Amino acid sequence: MITWFLTGLINRLTDLVIDRFIESREQDQSLTEANLQRVATLANVVKGLKRVLVYSLGFLWVLQWLNLAPGSLLALGALVALAVSFAAQSLVKDLVNGFLILLEDQFRIGDYIRIGNASGFVTNLNLRITQIRSDEGNLITLPNNLITQVENMSRTWARADFRVEVSYDTDVDLALAVVRETVDCMAEDPEWRSLIFDTQELLGVHQISHTGIVIRIWIKTAPLKQWTTARELRRRLKIAFDRHNIQIGVPQQVVLGTLADMLDPADQTQELE
Repeated sequence: MITWFLTGLINRLTDLVIDRFIESREQDQSLTEANLQRVATLANVVKGLKRVLVYSLGFLWVLQWLNLAPGSLLALGALVALAVSFAAQSLVKDLVNGFLILLEDQFRIGDYIRIGNASGFVTNLNLRITQIRSDEGNLITLPNNLITQVENMSRTWARADFRVEVSYDTDVDLALAVVRETVDCMAEDPEWRSLIFDTQELLGVHQISHTGIVIRIWIKTAPLKQWTTARELRRRLKIAFDRHNIQIGVPQQVVLGTLADMLDPADQTQELE
């Protein structure tokens, strides 16, 4: 009991030291938010490694206190190594891939990422697993060996790929001018100026179909602000389209022939009678 108490105490004290270090880094004005996120991620991994090391040493201390012979320790170590070689191959892959994720700085705690069909904010990251919180609030846990491709949507900048469809008979030049004016006014708004980096990358007709004309524009924004920007732009465009009598696209249907041609011959005979 004393051994486990001391082991837990040492583990807790080292956690406090790491937390104090994180707090001192957060007060450092020279560090950017991205650097602080990386420090927090690495500190979380260090805590996990430290916990394993401390409790492993505590376990060996207990074995030594029980006066187990060195031969017994060697035999126990051989059995553990054999079990690891057969049952923990995926664990080794997790640790290697987790190390590469941290080394290459692929993502950090607080980033918004997509891994396969799962997407959300990274809430926990260590050498073995990655946990993300989905938009629905679900906590998704992924072993690191399953992570082969990652989409990081919160690194440096983001882009709102905005598309709006207007009716087929709309004056396309007028619609483009209205979209350009609305976007530029929004980019100059003091409330949005710091969130919108560039609006000149792309603006044009993306598609023409029976439902209407699709206008597409790219808006370069601050990280994670692409969705907020798109929502506000939709609101402003609705007001602008109403002011210029621009209609949203609707499916077009063409009916060939007259009503008499569409009637069944029996119905026509009955009408003649």
